[in-house]
Amino acid sequence: MWIYWVTLGSVSAILYFPNKRLFSKKIALTSSVAIFVLGALYPLLQTKLFLWQVLLIFGCIITALAVYFGNLQQPDNTSQTAEDKTVTVSGKPEKSPAPLDEPEIGTEEQPEFHQYIDKAVLPDLAVSDTNPELLTSGTTKPGEVNPNAITMEQLTVTEPVQIEEVAATAEVIPEQTPIEDESTEEELVEESVKKLEEELAEEALSEEVLAEADLTDDLLIQANLTEEVPLHADVTQEVVSEEDLPEEIPVEGELTQEAFVEPSPQDLLAEGLRQVRLKNYPEAVRHFNQVVTSTTEPELIYMAVSKLSSVYQHLGLYPLAAQIIKAFMEQPDLKNHPGMNHLEQKMRFIYCLTELLDSHRLGHIPYDQVPESVRREAFINSLK
Repeated sequence: MWIYWVTLGSVSAILYFPNKRLFSKKIALTSSVAIFVLGALYPLLQTKLFLWQVLLIFGCIITALAVYFGNLQQPDNTSQTAEDKTVTVSGKPEKSPAPLDEPEIGTEEQPEFHQYIDKAVLPDLAVSDTNPELLTSGTTKPGEVNPNAITMEQLTVTEPVQIEEVAATAEVIPEQTPIEDESTEEELVEESVKKLEEELAEEALSEEVLAEADLTDDLLIQANLTEEVPLHADVTQEVVSEEDLPEEIPVEGELTQEAFVEPSPQDLLAEGLRQVRLKNYPEAVRHFNQVVTSTTEPELIYMAVSKLSSVYQHLGLYPLAAQIIKAFMEQPDLKNHPGMNHLEQKMRFIYCLTELLDSHRLGHIPYDQVPESVRREAFINSLK
């Protein structure tokens, strides 16, 4: 089922990019979210409703989305028509400036320009037209240039430029907030898709390794070979009871090298068992190896070797699991240990299981993925 959710999230995220090229960002984002929601509702509705009811519900939802997308597309069309109007207004051919001898023409042309311009942005040209310095004519000679005429040309030329600037600012300001809203919505959708993918991956990993299964112990119990069970209980009780507590508490200001106490073999074994429960197998193997190398007590070595072989067996490292048992079977401290029969039976089971996996061409897969029939056959062969 998790494959379906991952595929649905990926398809919804991928379809966002082609839709963004064909439509606006808001429509593309809404369509991706709608695809993900419809895909999530389909298996839920399919289990409780008939197929024709599910199709009817989906048809209504798709029709509502089509109407919603149409309403979203209309503002874009109106904005385009507004842009065309502003282009036509700004692209109107400029009239040639009136000569200075006819000042009344300039005053007649002002309403046509100023009907598109805010009075707060452009200066009132009527005041400049009434300036007596601009209206003086006939005082210049034929070869001279009147500076007042230059100011009139600058005013008449800069008017359409200012009109275009005002139109551009009027178009840019309302379009800023939708872009920010679309970018924030896009980021929220991407974050939700990433969170969904991470949750699905965590669920897949947790379902892949549910618990550490030690088939040899279970099958030995079924075969009435339960002599080692009190041994395990005694060892665990002894491990808990023999934990060394610090006899002296260092006084403040007297921190010396003697304050640091190395962990005892019992502490290392307990920490290794805790790491196994947390499924942190590399740390568990490291602690079990430290127990084996730091103590000579048969009970602790037996527990460390048994758990170390179980970790290797759970990870699919069957040759290592058998080798660690075989290496410690010849150790003098463990030769007369009552639990060696259990380790020998476990080693034979691992050898038989490896042969069956090779014969079935399954490879050294993790122990929780081995079929139940193969496990039982390996156990029966190990008892022969």
